[in-house]
Amino acid sequence: MAQQARYEYTFVRFGEQWIQDGDIARDDYHHVIQEHAAMGWKLVQIFAPRLNASEQYYELIFERIVSPDNAE
Repeated sequence: MAQQARYEYTFVRFGEQWIQDGDIARDDYHHVIQEHAAMGWKLVQIFAPRLNASEQYYELIFERIVSPDNAE
């Protein structure tokens, strides 16, 4: 029987300042995605709760398969 793949997740949060900075913010998240992809992470979701008008953030959620060497 084939063993089922196991995954691990990491979360990168960007706050209000990041949202308000426009082009700088876009460059930042592009860099974060490329950096994580180079380490084997796959972007699976962007979580963007709307808490209220003055509080908002984005969280990039990445996953990757746990290597057999790192499995518990």
